Amino acid sequence: MTKGLVSIVSALTLLAACSPGGLKFRDPTVKGTNVKPTPTPKPGVDEWFNRLHAKILAPKCVACHKPPAPKGGVDLSTYESIMALEGLVVPKEPENSALYTIVQDNMMPPRPLDVLTNEEKESLFKWILAGAPKEVPLP
Repeated sequence: MTKGLVSIVSALTLLAACSPGGLKFRDPTVKGTNVKPTPTPKPGVDEWFNRLHAKILAPKCVACHKPPAPKGGVDLSTYESIMALEGLVVPKEPENSALYTIVQDNMMPPRPLDVLTNEEKESLFKWILAGAPKEVPLP
């Protein structure tokens, strides 16, 4: 399957997975809602993905895209689950990454949720362009 077709199929799967009628929200202030504590940073390492995930993906995507039944089979809850889906994130190629093209075109998150801001889209773009690293050494 070509990269372009994989990206289109991934984009359509992600889009179909989050129909507004199917959204179920959890209140993060209520105990037992699977809210994970922020991990302790590793010394000498910038955990780029963890910051991106905490600021963008967790609050805007993970409510629908997490185990045990992620919408459309698209699990955005961990770095490993995101990188395991072919075409969802193509390192160094944001324009061929379904995750980026979907949010860039404001197809996700679905209404009435807030779409990503331009700053959030730029952060996602830069992360993918840099190779979609999980972490990078600090200078």
